[in-house]
Amino acid sequence: MSNESNHAGREFSHAKFCAVTRGKLKDRGWQRDMAKAVERSPTSVCLWLAGLRVPGRSLWPAIAVYCGVEVEEITRKRRTK
Repeated sequence: MSNESNHAGREFSHAKFCAVTRGKLKDRGWQRDMAKAVERSPTSVCLWLAGLRVPGRSLWPAIAVYCGVEVEEITRKRRTK
């Protein structure tokens, strides 16, 4: 993963992401990596989360809201894959 965004932006996103997922994810490294991915491509991240077949997939609506991506848009894309 590249380190293109500024430090303040990464810290803010990481804090927000952890707040959204608090209590649901044990792996902090995963949270950090996902927060960086969210900065780069929120729609892709949400689509990926929407397709997970593990307990974590229940997180995708919260991540979508955080990323500013409409849940309906993600649901539509899932159906048309």
